[in-house]
Amino acid sequence: MKRHLSLLLLSLFFSCGTAYAQLLAFKTDALMDVMATPNLNIELVTGGKTSINASVFGNHKPWNQEMKMIGFMPEIRYWFNGRPLTREFVGLSAVAANYDITWGKERYDGDAVGLGLTFGYAFYLSRHFSLECHAGTALMHYRHTHSYVGDITRLNEYNARGYTFIPYKVGISFIYILK
Repeated sequence: MKRHLSLLLLSLFFSCGTAYAQLLAFKTDALMDVMATPNLNIELVTGGKTSINASVFGNHKPWNQEMKMIGFMPEIRYWFNGRPLTREFVGLSAVAANYDITWGKERYDGDAVGLGLTFGYAFYLSRHFSLECHAGTALMHYRHTHSYVGDITRLNEYNARGYTFIPYKVGISFIYILK
């Protein structure tokens, strides 16, 4: 999985045109923060209508729940306005996550990878601040060990695999733009 992520990042990097170094933004998704999942996004403008966004997120026992997760989401965005980081956009993203979740009496320990499509709108607030609303859906491939709490036989291999569509990247991000 690490090799696939490395290849994806390299291809994203080399597919970019001229990078506009003065247009770099740092973001955090407020809804993920409320759900006790710290996250950081960095967006780099790569052309007149394109940008690359990279997001990392993770949590450990949010709200005292038995859960831990870590993930990474690179995304290529196309801005319809003709000016990146302003107004409406569509994004094509990849996502990779590792998780260990106890839900009731059931435990899920595994990983997931997928491709998604995101739509959003960025509101210009000032020279250095913006607000972005976004939502998307992804086709995810997951594999995990599904067991029950208190079960003494610990499974060492994945016993559940499959594909599913999930809503993801639903949120509101606060943006700080470096110029």
